[in-house]
Amino acid sequence: MIQTDGFGAAAEAALVREVLAAGGAAVTAESNAEAERLIEMRRSSRGDEVDNEFRVGEDVAVPRSRLVDYVAALEAMAVTHEVQLKVVAHAGDGNLHPTFWVDRVDREVDADAMSRLNQALDDSIDAALAMGGTITGEHGVGQYKLRWLGLEQPEPIRELQHRIKELFDPAGIFNPGKAI
Repeated sequence: MIQTDGFGAAAEAALVREVLAAGGAAVTAESNAEAERLIEMRRSSRGDEVDNEFRVGEDVAVPRSRLVDYVAALEAMAVTHEVQLKVVAHAGDGNLHPTFWVDRVDREVDADAMSRLNQALDDSIDAALAMGGTITGEHGVGQYKLRWLGLEQPEPIRELQHRIKELFDPAGIFNPGKAI
């Protein structure tokens, strides 16, 4: 299933259909129940829960040649740290969205569980970097990932980023109080 959107979507879709047909694929342009079901499965692939301090969805990328190794490492981390894990991915570009979580009772969770969750998250970042990956595949470094930014970008690089931002935002009004 392939979808296109935005400016030029119709031309892109026509080109995709042409390439697929030339490769021997059965091509249809109409929507159907199966396509709608697949779209809904994709939208809900991470579950109904929202991310919070008990459930953290990540965004990392590793070289495609290391995808299997990385997922195996994530599964081992979940066992070691006694946390839950679900992994969805844009496998074609090595971008993964592992979600780690701990169960809570009556909206509470013990400090040990939170420590295990945070250790699993730290280990997942360390493993991605060790495999030649990055701490963010597509969503960028927000407030939550600041604790890992120094593992990937040394201080001189971060200082350069601050200087570039200051050049374009001398009044400090763009995204005030954030990492950059």
